[in-house]
Amino acid sequence: MKYSQLLETIKEAFQYISESFRNLQRTESDRLMTDMIHAFDKISDINEVFSGWFESDTTVMEILDRFEMLVTEIEFIVDLNGLETNRKIIEQLMPTFIIWKKDFMSEFEVYIES
Repeated sequence: MKYSQLLETIKEAFQYISESFRNLQRTESDRLMTDMIHAFDKISDINEVFSGWFESDTTVMEILDRFEMLVTEIEFIVDLNGLETNRKIIEQLMPTFIIWKKDFMSEFEVYIES
């Protein structure tokens, strides 16, 4: 799977999970959350490689560092109780990821689409 497809899949998982808090018929949110955590780990590993390639580019390094903050946030959020987890995902993690993804794609699109 391409990096950009992985990012889009995470965005879609966030949307599904967010909807599942309002629509109890959406029953796959726990599995998706686990899959999303694994995807975050995979992206983090790839970002380590990017860090080596772009270590002198402060803009790229800032974007990669922001992703690591997202990883820390998701690990923290998973340990919260159900209602607090739901609120943090909807109000904090999902919007932060979407902004990060947009910034990442604008900076890296030329590299990951080729």
